[in-house]
Amino acid sequence: MSSASFNWSLIHKYGKNFPAVGAEIGVHYGVNAELLLGTINHCMLFLIDPWCESSYLKWTDTIESPGGIEGLEEGFNRVKSVLGNRHNVKILKMESVEASLLFVDKCLDYVYIDAAHSYKASYADIRAWIPKVKAGGTLGGHDYDWPGVKEAVDEYIAEYGKKLFIGEGDYGWWFDV
Repeated sequence: MSSASFNWSLIHKYGKNFPAVGAEIGVHYGVNAELLLGTINHCMLFLIDPWCESSYLKWTDTIESPGGIEGLEEGFNRVKSVLGNRHNVKILKMESVEASLLFVDKCLDYVYIDAAHSYKASYADIRAWIPKVKAGGTLGGHDYDWPGVKEAVDEYIAEYGKKLFIGEGDYGWWFDV
């Protein structure tokens, strides 16, 4: 899903014409990716999602996708169709933590996380992607109302003394790196 508050925070921080390099972790049907691409100018937006059942079951005992495995495949096909031919989009069909290893540290302006929602998965995503964000960049995501996401975000914020921003009504969350 999307987080309008996170997207608007990018406009406020960078301006609409900033040539951003960003990553969305957990893309599903690509709805938020389309919104991100319409929010600010992008040199490159990396879309990272395994789109497969076994990756989700590694972190939790439920599939967080409408339609189960069929919904995941349908989502991947939609993302390829709608966004796959854009010059400033790179689709990586792989797990989040594994994909983070492909990026050098401090190369991204922002990372948006909306992947598996368990504490274990959310904390692993935050820890894997935080080094990839430039100083002064933004790390955030969606579904702060989910217990696992909230616990992971709150733990990181408390440990590192970051100021957490929470969107009104859309459960977006973010902080400056």
